[in-house]
Formats: sequence, C-alpha cells, structure tokens
Amino acid sequence: MRRFKFRLETNLKVVQIREDLQRQELQQIQTRLTEARDTLLRLELQYRGLEQEIRDISAKRLDLDLLRLFRDYLGVVNRLIKQQHLVIRGLEAELAECREKLKKLLMERKLLERLKSRRWEQYQYETLVEEQKLVDEMGINQYLSLRSN
Repeated sequence: MRRFKFRLETNLKVVQIREDLQRQELQQIQTRLTEARDTLLRLELQYRGLEQEIRDISAKRLDLDLLRLFRDYLGVVNRLIKQQHLVIRGLEAELAECREKLKKLLMERKLLERLKSRRWEQYQYETLVEEQKLVDEMGINQYLSLRSN
C-alpha cells in the first residue's frame, strides 16, 4: 500500500515560514510604532512644560534673553513633534502594508491546508476501496478453494 504524499507540502511549509516571518515583522513594526507614540507623548509633555515655564518667566520677571532662549527651544521641540507625527504616519502605513501581506499569506496557507485535507480524504477513500478489493478477492479465493475440495 502506498503512503500518503501531498505534492504541495513543500509549498505549504514555505508559506508557513513566510507567514511566521511576516508575523515577526509585524511585531517589530508595532513595537517601533509604540515607541514612536511614546516619544511623541514625551515631546508634547515637554512642549507644555516649556510653555508653562515661559508663562512663569514672563509673569515674574522680564529676562528677555532667557525668554528668547526658551522660545527658540520651544520652536525646536515643536519641529520635533511635527517630525514625530510624520514618523508615526509612516509606521502606520508600513503596519497596514504588513498586515495586508500577512492576510494574503494566511489565505494562501488556508487554501493549501484545505487542498491537503481534501487530498487526505481522497487518499483515505482510495485506500479503503483498495482494502475492500483485497478482502473481496481473499473471500473469493477462499470460497473457490473450499468449493474445489
């Protein structure tokens, strides 16, 4: 009796490996996105703190050099916030693309698994038919040998 062999087994394994790699990439992008959002939050807090310090300095005393220094630094932090927003948008787009690739790989793997399952059922049916033929043939041979005696 022949063994079960799925011709696309190699393809299935390759797709599973690609799916695992895609999941790892997705996790890495999600981690980078979380870090980028944390950085943005820290920058926004820093910006608000600087604004408060400027208000405090303006209310207490009129030190124009210090005030100018804080305002310049406030502009730098504001630019960093805008850059961080761009980084986050880029990572979100990358994340969406990665999810789409993973979705396609999942569909491909499920298709191959369904084909393998159908092929297994077909193999089981063919094996059963073969076994039944063998049993029938043995029964006929036994009947004929008893009849000839």
